[in-house]
Amino acid sequence: MLTRAISQRMVLGEKRIKIKKVKIENSRSIKCIEFDFKDLTILIGENNTGKTNILNALNLFFSSSVKGINEEFFYNKDTSNDISITVTFDRLSANELETKINKYTIDGTLTVKKTFSYDVETGKIVSKFFGLIKEPKETFLKLSKFDEYKDRLPKVVEEHNLPNYFKTERATITQSSYKEGLKKYIQEKANEIEWDAPYFSKTHFLGWKEVAESYLPYFFYVPAVKEASEETTYTSSNLFGRLLDAMLLKIPGEIPEFSKLKGILDTARNILNRPPKGEKDKRPSRIKDMEKSLLSILQESMPSTADVKIQVNVPDIRDIFRAGSRLIINDGIETTVESKGHGLQRAVIFALFRLYANILRETGSQQRPSSKPFTFVIEEPELYLHPQSQRVMFQVLESLSETEQIIFCTHSPFFIDMSRYDSLIIVSKADIYSGSQVFQVVEDIFDVNDKGYFRMLNEFDPERSEIFFAKKVVLVEGDCEKVAFPRIANKMNKDLNARGISIIECGGKFNIGFFVKVLNAFKIPYVVVHDVDPVDDSLTGDRLRDARKLFEVNNTIQSILNASLGKIEPIDPDFEHVLGITRHQAEKLGKPYAAFRKLET
Repeated sequence: MLTRAISQRMVLGEKRIKIKKVKIENSRSIKCIEFDFKDLTILIGENNTGKTNILNALNLFFSSSVKGINEEFFYNKDTSNDISITVTFDRLSANELETKINKYTIDGTLTVKKTFSYDVETGKIVSKFFGLIKEPKETFLKLSKFDEYKDRLPKVVEEHNLPNYFKTERATITQSSYKEGLKKYIQEKANEIEWDAPYFSKTHFLGWKEVAESYLPYFFYVPAVKEASEETTYTSSNLFGRLLDAMLLKIPGEIPEFSKLKGILDTARNILNRPPKGEKDKRPSRIKDMEKSLLSILQESMPSTADVKIQVNVPDIRDIFRAGSRLIINDGIETTVESKGHGLQRAVIFALFRLYANILRETGSQQRPSSKPFTFVIEEPELYLHPQSQRVMFQVLESLSETEQIIFCTHSPFFIDMSRYDSLIIVSKADIYSGSQVFQVVEDIFDVNDKGYFRMLNEFDPERSEIFFAKKVVLVEGDCEKVAFPRIANKMNKDLNARGISIIECGGKFNIGFFVKVLNAFKIPYVVVHDVDPVDDSLTGDRLRDARKLFEVNNTIQSILNASLGKIEPIDPDFEHVLGITRHQAEKLGKPYAAFRKLET
């Protein structure tokens, strides 16, 4: 698998800049939201709550253009307030901390804010970048105040008894030596210095294009509707073009076939074009004769014409790729990608992403540092995929998140791993006035010893992952209740699906507590239905001990109940008894089928 290979090539412990936190203000349906950005971040929620708007805001942040942005991009179309997108990056390498972005790094993080404002006079959208800065309280330690004290640097050094490294080798103090000394002094005394509260720079944040290309992650966005033809014909900006460009970085020396082709093109260029003076003209005689004839005819009417030269522009290797490269797929019939089904088209786009990441890791370059990670932003990766393929795609994204950062929105439980609950962000919107809201759980829900069991319990189980898409959840012990409850609801003319209610089978009474903890953490309303299982005092030995343990689970569930979110409906003595299923029927038919038979009659 691609990401496994990347992981093996990466140096153990290598720091790679990644997104830590995102804040979005006044963008489409979003008034103000803030959330932690994980290596795998999954947005879920009902339609029209703002999931896509979050992804679009990230795309706006990383985009270098304001083309297409209009008043509809602003919250409630109100252009009086700027769109503001703030991204905090962490895991900066030592090299990144020492570069020109050093002044913008605070406790090992880099925070950049991008704003979009509407210029009333011109009717245009203006974007600006600002970096978060933290400076010492003392004026003589502030570079932003340097102009105020630069004319008395020797006195400043003497007054504050600053170290000798503020001076040059000749023991003089220059503006340059002071700034270099100040940088070292702040690093040494960071824990002793008093600091002002961080603030955003008033001036434009460096050269954004240079910063983005040099330091920030590669950013790729896959919207829900995207024609594969946009990515599978060569352009300088799309994936296929970038993929070919990355491959061509290795030519001509490292690829013998390309070296040979380059030689052929150079020969063609020499044969078809006039050489510099003093060199032998290798062109065909017909070309030379045509030039002479044209010159002779022109001089009859234009005597001042001194020369006529036929210039043939022979393409280089990259020009050949640009001129007509397309991706052809043979799935029984060989055609271009855009002629295939939407499912295959989307799969091709994802394959290009993964291959591009792989090639850049292998080739590297000064323009594309191999340590830079990727951020993939994907809208509804489940589109056009049947369930088995959805499972495969989720495994691919999970695996890719081991080295890159992935954020996507989904309506599919196949793209939810309940054991990775910290990757989930629930997006909601109560009304247009409060706008989109987000909720995520950042604290551990389970003890360390419980995590492994909970993961095993929910492995490959999209039905249980439905809890995150439900308006209300009914937790039941087993398959008997799972079969019976929807049928009971139908008999009462209640449509559970229409009401957003999910019946979740917990795999036994002992497991209900795991699901209650998750529902409590995510503030999802719920009802717990479980048997009372009263202890039969006639039992003895192991059977009596097991019965008591089962009865004690009632208290355990009660102790973790959040009364503001859920309630318990105990069934005395048990569900089968209340439903009228005899022990004989349960043993002969099995409890689920016995319940089905009972309710279908």
